[in-house]
Amino acid sequence: MNMGYTSPFGDVNGRRTFGVLLALFLAFSLIAVLVGAPARAVHVTPVQVDNNANCEGLTGIEELLRVDPVTDGGSEDVVIDGVTYTITWDVHDDNTFDWSTSDGLLIQAVFVKGGPGGGGNLYDYRPLGGETSDTGLHTVIAGGGGFAELSHITFCGDVENPTTTTSTTEATTTTTEATTTTTQATTTTTQATTTTTQATTTTTQATTTTTQPPPSTETDLEITKVDLVDPVVVSTDSPTALITYEVTVTNNGPELAENVVVTDTLPATLTYVSATPGVGTCGHAGGTVTCELGDLAVGDSVLITIVVETEAVGEVTDFSPLNVVEVTSDTEETDLENNVDDEETNIIEVLSLTFTDLEITKIDLVDPVTVDSDKPTALITYEVTVTNNGPELAENVVVTDTLPATLTYVSSSPAVGTCAHAAGVVTCELGDLAVGGSVKITIVVETEEVGKITDSSPLNVVKVSSDTDEVNLANNTANEETKIVEVLDLVVLPFTGVNTAFMLTGAIMLLGAGLTLVLVSRRRELEI
Repeated sequence: MNMGYTSPFGDVNGRRTFGVLLALFLAFSLIAVLVGAPARAVHVTPVQVDNNANCEGLTGIEELLRVDPVTDGGSEDVVIDGVTYTITWDVHDDNTFDWSTSDGLLIQAVFVKGGPGGGGNLYDYRPLGGETSDTGLHTVIAGGGGFAELSHITFCGDVENPTTTTSTTEATTTTTEATTTTTQATTTTTQATTTTTQATTTTTQATTTTTQPPPSTETDLEITKVDLVDPVVVSTDSPTALITYEVTVTNNGPELAENVVVTDTLPATLTYVSATPGVGTCGHAGGTVTCELGDLAVGDSVLITIVVETEAVGEVTDFSPLNVVEVTSDTEETDLENNVDDEETNIIEVLSLTFTDLEITKIDLVDPVTVDSDKPTALITYEVTVTNNGPELAENVVVTDTLPATLTYVSSSPAVGTCAHAAGVVTCELGDLAVGGSVKITIVVETEEVGKITDSSPLNVVKVSSDTDEVNLANNTANEETKIVEVLDLVVLPFTGVNTAFMLTGAIMLLGAGLTLVLVSRRRELEI
């Protein structure tokens, strides 16, 4: 007799029954997993792109929501054709995030911008046909490992068909059959038959089939803009000026650029004159120049010449108008940064186009001058020289000398023209001065009296001007500083016997002291 442990399924029929029950348990567990598991969006492999890409530039569809800055979690409402949808996001500690939408709103693309350590690149998640949720999205790997922090997230969608998918899904049903075998156990005395029931379990496996679109064609258009003359000048002789811009569009490839269009929005202070393209046509309306260039092959360039007119002299309100030009096409772009260019042109407003260069110098003939009791005041004579360095005639030349308050006007004599004095200012009108010509003016002033000097270094400033515009104003002013020396009276003692004795005594004492010093020094030298 076996006294060991006896399994409840110890006999053959029991073990077979256990096997049947185990098979049923596994089959129904599989049904629960497949049928009860929540639907989860397909995770899309990202494509790394440079620069701050936008929805229109990379996908041709509109931006629905830009989350910037990115919070740990949140939601935003998006209204499309009067219907409110909600986009929700949740950021995890490892800088990955999940997102979902309400009411079947399909997201066609998600751009994920990395923050510090992200290298400035974006990840482009573009689910085919759109998705209503996704998990585990992230930025580029940071320098220290792990994913870079999130700077901003952009969700793109089709506002015309916000909930319509372009993918097709086909459901395929697979039948799994779990079958047990009928076993007959027979003994010599009793026939016992155990029959099991055949259990058939049917499960449904969903298979998603997507149609891959053909590879997209992309190219890189580049535009540049230059002004041919900078600065331009407006004057009374030429009240307005023309600014000529050269705009160049180049297709850097790798594909044909279809239906290329250039748009130049002119500043309000500039007036359109003309626009001439190398190919295609240009038109102007409402301050905007639009040039339709057609298709542009790889490596080809088109030059557009645009001419505008400035405001009139005396009415210029913008002396540095900025002109912006942009190029687009029906072909997707690989780089949008070089699709815009601008040019700033400086405008100079002058009263005349005639220029010259007057130069003035001033010197004093005696420096310093001395005043004393015999000559209580002194005269200071200045020589002022005006020269026209050209290149044009200087009309109505005027010299102005503002005297210091401590000097008194005496006279002024010009080689040509006339001089006059009033209230401490000497004004000399010299008339016209030819190129290379010079005029000398002599100006005489008088100092303060001895004992009353308040300014021992008076500074005298002189200026020259004319009705002709100047190319150099730095040499139109000169100055001269003159020192005044004030000498006190000498005291002379009368020559009397007492004075003579006193002076002789002093001289002898000084002489004696000197001899004593010499003798002492000599004695010390001998002792040494």
